[in-house]
Amino acid sequence: MPDSEAPISRQARWQRKHKALGLCIQCSRKVFRSWRCRKHYELYAVKQRLRYVPKRGRYGDVTDKELRAELKRLTSAAKRKSRA
Repeated sequence: MPDSEAPISRQARWQRKHKALGLCIQCSRKVFRSWRCRKHYELYAVKQRLRYVPKRGRYGDVTDKELRAELKRLTSAAKRKSRA
């Protein structure tokens, strides 16, 4: 069965539709970069940096604790904004 005929999930169909419309695939806001709004792009960037924190090398000044604190700050700020 070709990929075009393969059944996709409701979530994947929704994300593809929003990507084609130029909206964030997570919250339907206007796209900032790639296919995420500014809030979700920043959260994604911090999560990716946290995921690949090297043990040594050129990123010696950034610690795992600092990135986790930044991620916590961003997520709590996002929760506060969504409640308001």
